[in-house]
Amino acid sequence: MLGYEEQEKLIDNILNTFEGDMARIILEMERLIQRFMFNTNLSTKEILDFTIMFNEALVNTGYYEAVNKMVGSDYDKLLPLVIDSYKMGGFITAYTADDLTTVMALKAMEANKFSVMASSSATTLRDNLYRYSLGSFTKEDMTAQLIEDFKGTNITRYANTLANTAITEFNQAVVDTKAEGLDGAWVYIGVFDSVTRDYCKCILKKKHYYTSEEKAVMQNDYKRKYQCRHIFKMVTPEWAELHGYSNSTGVDCV
Repeated sequence: MLGYEEQEKLIDNILNTFEGDMARIILEMERLIQRFMFNTNLSTKEILDFTIMFNEALVNTGYYEAVNKMVGSDYDKLLPLVIDSYKMGGFITAYTADDLTTVMALKAMEANKFSVMASSSATTLRDNLYRYSLGSFTKEDMTAQLIEDFKGTNITRYANTLANTAITEFNQAVVDTKAEGLDGAWVYIGVFDSVTRDYCKCILKKKHYYTSEEKAVMQNDYKRKYQCRHIFKMVTPEWAELHGYSNSTGVDCV
């Protein structure tokens, strides 16, 4: 419906590629951390410079390249599908120069989240390494513990979650950008299966169409914030009613 299936197939392919890249990057990062520990004398300066090494290692393993490909060329593949969904919902529209400027800003915002994640992970490991160096750990013990710490960092544990959330947020943001100035209604679409959140099930079961104000409340509800597989699409009220949606009487689900 409204091109959702095609968009989800594309998103799944993008995320699968990124997850494969991250699996390789994480293994390579563990090797480079071990090499750093083997070659260092663990002077205070070397420990404090750990974040520099960590960032250089991310560059060399292709972390930023993978992020930039996903947020850059891969995100661009979603843009024509958004326009197609508007056409299916009863609107004829196209991207303006201002829209594309907004898209660039959205992509930069999403890419920055991955940089912040990398920076926080590097800082955590540096601080842990400094603390270990003040104790009675052997270098072998510190290396083993640092590898375990790396497995628990944000970049290792949550990069794929961030990728999933970021692409959904970007897709919704582009839809929202094209909705500005249009007189339409919002419908909630997406998969309904055993792992669908109760909140999303509630909205899907209602099969209502909503005002922009109602949509904003539900869209920003914490119960659907991370890794949500659903999206609000703008359609004409006529399209909504023709496809079995009824007008809401307010925010349905709490």
